[in-house]
Amino acid sequence: MRMRYAVIPTRFERETLVPLVAALQPICTVVIVHTEPDHPHIQGTVRVDDFSHSIQHWWNSGLDQCDGPTLVLNDDIEASTEDLGALFGALDHNDVVYVAGHRVGHRTPLTGWCYGIHPDRIRPDEAFGWWAGDDDLYLNAIAQGMTVTAIDLPNITHKRIEAAFGNPVHAAMVDADMKLLAERWG
Repeated sequence: MRMRYAVIPTRFERETLVPLVAALQPICTVVIVHTEPDHPHIQGTVRVDDFSHSIQHWWNSGLDQCDGPTLVLNDDIEASTEDLGALFGALDHNDVVYVAGHRVGHRTPLTGWCYGIHPDRIRPDEAFGWWAGDDDLYLNAIAQGMTVTAIDLPNITHKRIEAAFGNPVHAAMVDADMKLLAERWG
């Protein structure tokens, strides 16, 4: 059987992280991207340290450890082993999968907080820093003729933490990212 992976960037302040790792460990290798120094290691995971400010870079640092189907997840989601397994099942037959119905009013439907890819086929573009990289990934996959599928899993929930939006470095990235998305895709 082909190896499966999950990449989770974290600042280690979220109570959802440990239950998410526990839900993943029976079905895949978990890669934790530590985004700040001095984080403890979570037993049974692969540790990657990346102290940049770019979430696309964090994702790719984790994806560098993966050579099979990979879920990219925020550390502030709640999901069961069964639902995460269903995402992997869909990824077995598609290039890109994402959780349906969570991005009403956005440019694309792909949820950057919970999606699956084959890292040898497509990767997030690090020209984006904080925002719109998920939109770019979706549009790039469609433009390349890849299979992109929404999976209806309403029990996977995002407990969005707004703290990142107060960071002035990330706020500046958002402005640049939105400009780049418009230049690239209209």
